Amino acid sequence: MKRNHWLTVRLSETESRKLKKNAATAMMSPSRYVRYVCVGREDMKLEPPDPTQLAQLLLLLKRTGNNLNQLTRYAHAGMLDERTTAALEEAIAETARAAGKATELVDSCERAVS
Repeated sequence: MKRNHWLTVRLSETESRKLKKNAATAMMSPSRYVRYVCVGREDMKLEPPDPTQLAQLLLLLKRTGNNLNQLTRYAHAGMLDERTTAALEEAIAETARAAGKATELVDSCERAVS
């Protein structure tokens, strides 16, 4: 559906924060959330994210967090050698991959409700 009509609304700082928070909770952009609330919810299908993807993402984030915690302990104990430094670099790369997957999942959820 082509959207060629604009609506400008002024919000207070509190209202803006609340709108953004509610939109994020619904995994929608603020524009999409306003349309969803104002125009009609029955016209818009909301599909929940794939539970399998969410479970895989959660597991990946937990593993990454555990790795980073262990490596942080080594760093604080002054035990950073080549092996630990390499493991730290891999944990950082794994964190970046997990963040990328989280972003992809959120984007796919937003596309599903658009």
